[in-house]
Amino acid sequence: MAADKYGGKPVQTLSLVGSALGMLLIPVVVDYGYWALCSVYFFMGLCQGPQHPGYNAMAAVWFRASERGWVSSVCEAGPVTGTLLALLIAPRLAANYGWRTAFTTFG
Repeated sequence: MAADKYGGKPVQTLSLVGSALGMLLIPVVVDYGYWALCSVYFFMGLCQGPQHPGYNAMAAVWFRASERGWVSSVCEAGPVTGTLLALLIAPRLAANYGWRTAFTTFG
């Protein structure tokens, strides 16, 4: 795996940057049609795949074996917490400033 070969930090960084760039591209690409939007979401899916192996590789190096379960739980809770916050904030942003603002804020 890439995380084992190159380390967790570069894999995680590229994964998060790629996902964020995809999120920022959505308001621009949506004007080009359905397939352009699908291709951006496909790209984001490819970028998000290495996130779990990336943080697992980092946890294996940076934390003792007795702490890895807790670290893994925190890493798994982060996306869920972010999604819940986005569900609360994004509709207000979209209503007040337009739907594109919601995507660029969270990108």
